[in-house]
Formats: sequence, C-alpha cells, structure tokens
Amino acid sequence: MADDFAHAANELLADYRAGTWRPDAQEQTAVEHLAVGPLELLRVRRALLMTGMSGRLADVLAAADALLDTPQLAAGDAGAAALKELTELLAALAADEAGAGVEPTVRAIEVAGTVWFFMTSGSRLPLVCRTCGARTGGVLTARHEDATYECAEGHLTRDPRLTAAELRQAIRTTAPRLARIDGDFYISVDLR
Repeated sequence: MADDFAHAANELLADYRAGTWRPDAQEQTAVEHLAVGPLELLRVRRALLMTGMSGRLADVLAAADALLDTPQLAAGDAGAAALKELTELLAALAADEAGAGVEPTVRAIEVAGTVWFFMTSGSRLPLVCRTCGARTGGVLTARHEDATYECAEGHLTRDPRLTAAELRQAIRTTAPRLARIDGDFYISVDLR
C-alpha cells in the first residue's frame, strides 16, 4: 500500500515537472491548504472535502488518507518514504516550480494589523468591518470570485472596492507562503 502510494506521488511529481500534468484550481486549493504545515489525517480529509476534487491528485490524497489512518503503517519506513514523496509533490506545486500559474479557488490570509487599500487615485483607506467598525485583526478570503473580510469578532464584510483577483494578487506578491501577517497588509485597488 505505502509503496504504491509513494510510486503514484512520485509519478505525479515527474509528470508535473515534465509539463504533462498541471493541477486545476480545485487541486491547487488543496495544495495551498496542505503545504503550510505537516501532513495530518484531518488536514488531508478537510482538503479533499473542501475541494470535492477528483483526478490523479485526489487519488494520491485518498491514498495518503488511508495511510495516515493506520498510524503503525505511516510510522514505518515505507510509510515515511511515501509521505516524504507527497510532501515533495505538495512543495513543488505550492512553489509553482513549473510555472503553471494556477490560482487556487480559495485563498485566505489572517492579518493582525490593518488592511489598507491603496487606490489608483493615490489615497489610502483602511478596510473597516461594517458591523462593529473594527480596523485591525481578521481574515481576508478570496473564494472563487468573492472577496470577504471577517473581523476578529466574526462579522463578515464584503467591500465593493475589493475583488477576489486583487486580493489574490496582493497575497501572491506580499505573502505567497504565509497564512498570517503580523502587521499591516496592503492591497492596490482600482478606483471604482
């Protein structure tokens, strides 16, 4: 089981590097979710459920799920080698080694400071929770074509000045490998 899983992960990585396979947006979403920490059973299951994906990467992740669900198998040499292959595959995809440029369908970042809009007019404005007026702390999420801000109190705000594409661009240029920013976060937006 572990050897087949390792082989499948290795083969997928080789095809990705050769340019014969590219992740789609749902698969890239799972990659972004899994590449920020250690592989754990619940994180793998959540990635599969959250994306509802199918295909070669889903098959590899399903095999990882089965392996991680059997701790003694995962702890053995073959299991550790298989998980190492998957970790290498996820790292290559997250770093966009092959330059595929596939954007995940969901991208989120937690911001401890203030989210600032830099308008094309040159002005700078803070993103403010429309329920409680909070200006610091919260989570920005780009989900498909929707961009939202959830303040530290849990209120959800959609600001018409912010698009999912602009948020993804800001994350990609400012914090591509981070899930959290400890200071302020800056987003360039077109004046609308």
